[in-house]
Amino acid sequence: MNSTRTRSMARIREGRLFLISLRVALGRVSLWLTVGLVLGVLAWALALPTYSWFEALGQSRLSPGEEFGSLSTIFRQDQSEGLAQLGRSTAAMGTVMVLIAWLVGVFVAGGWLQVTLERSQHQCLRRFLVGGARHFWRFLRLGILVLLVLGVFRWALYGM
Repeated sequence: MNSTRTRSMARIREGRLFLISLRVALGRVSLWLTVGLVLGVLAWALALPTYSWFEALGQSRLSPGEEFGSLSTIFRQDQSEGLAQLGRSTAAMGTVMVLIAWLVGVFVAGGWLQVTLERSQHQCLRRFLVGGARHFWRFLRLGILVLLVLGVFRWALYGM
């Protein structure tokens, strides 16, 4: 166990952590497919009301495919009330989905770190989940710090 950690730390010191991480990630197809599936479900849940609204609109007035091809100014003006209601209904859900996706990203960062630093090929998903839980609070603090720094930059560049 100690020699594995020593070899891992030597690779990190050599500056090849990025290439090692990329190789490990590409070799763990089940992990990135699982993460992609979770984020896809979040995106699908947010896109479903918009798709349903366009589907209902398309059945009554527009020819098939036209509703997505060209949404002109005239269309937006005619449908302004419906689009505003759609925007209001999806705004709150979008905020929640972005927060969930951000927290999933924080968890995934810890999982990938654990998988990258451990060289074992067995129980990859289990190690990923354990690493995500182990490093979650560290990456959450880092993410909050990054958001605060970005907020300060935004305030400095654009004002209140």
